[in-house]
Amino acid sequence: MKLDREHLGRSSCFPVLYSHRHLTKSVSVMKQETANLWLVFLTIGSLLVAVVTLAILSWYAFQTWKMQKAVTKQSKELNRQIGLSVRPAFTSEFVKAPDTRLKLHNVGNGIAINIRFEPIKFPWSGNVEAIEPPRLAFESVPLLQPGETILVPHGTYAFGGERPQNFLRRLEEPEGKVYELKIRFRDIEGTESMQSIFFEKDGARPAAVKLAEPRLES
Repeated sequence: MKLDREHLGRSSCFPVLYSHRHLTKSVSVMKQETANLWLVFLTIGSLLVAVVTLAILSWYAFQTWKMQKAVTKQSKELNRQIGLSVRPAFTSEFVKAPDTRLKLHNVGNGIAINIRFEPIKFPWSGNVEAIEPPRLAFESVPLLQPGETILVPHGTYAFGGERPQNFLRRLEEPEGKVYELKIRFRDIEGTESMQSIFFEKDGARPAAVKLAEPRLES
């Protein structure tokens, strides 16, 4: 009976030891799974924080770009208004004094300085051929105040200094053609600008003033 009791006692301990080891292993597995789960949550949280931070930075960058664009637009408009306040502009018409003359009128807000005109070239009529076609050249005007008008001195020249017919009348009556007179000048700030006046069948049509292009042709 003694051996049977000892054997029975030892046999009854095995399930207890097995259950304790199994429980310990289960607890370790649960702890590992919990740790892994928290690691997943932390990773997702970090990604969410990064996404939110990127969105905030992008929003601030967009707002900064909009502010800079608005400031640039306001600066351009201010410069345009300043330019208009000092920029000359011209219109023209023909008068009889007693011959046909070109009258130039400064309708802008600024003084025009060193006004120069690009010669207008005309095609030869008939079968006449020449190295250089005839051209209408205007003399430069040193100064023209706002609201001031001047009769522009001119001369009609062909090759070799020969004087053909008065081509200024062609500008007054273009007969279906369009002639362009380019005017180059400076304002009181020294900015060089350019304006074209087109002579058409309906009269002289001034174009908008713009910054000067390369030098006038000789």
